[in-house]
Amino acid sequence: MIDREENDVFTEFTEIDHGWLAAIAATTVNKLRTIRRPMRVEYVELILPAGYTQDAANFYTIELRKGATVIASWSCQTGAQGTIAADTFVSLVLSATDANRVCAPGNVLSLALVKSGSAANLPIGRVVAHCKYV
Repeated sequence: MIDREENDVFTEFTEIDHGWLAAIAATTVNKLRTIRRPMRVEYVELILPAGYTQDAANFYTIELRKGATVIASWSCQTGAQGTIAADTFVSLVLSATDANRVCAPGNVLSLALVKSGSAANLPIGRVVAHCKYV
């Protein structure tokens, strides 16, 4: 979807939406798309209808990547971002390096669900990346 901010006829936005319909039991990387136009990731939302409880050693990290570069992430490790409340949107933490958030044509975006230790299965969920063409 492409839209524009009110009274701004030049800036275009798009959303990249990805959901998974079964619990995740192991590290999984899903390629979402190849970028066709330069864009910057503005923010990334995650929702898990069943929620997920933090743990110090057994947890998942959710990452939006371009190639091997992490654009935004959420760690369910105790002391990091932690627990995700049921049916509540959370915003992934964006990379502090702006260049990591800018995607060039040909970059491949992927969603990595990274298991640490013997984490409980990650329940069904959805990620939406909100991007601005540059």
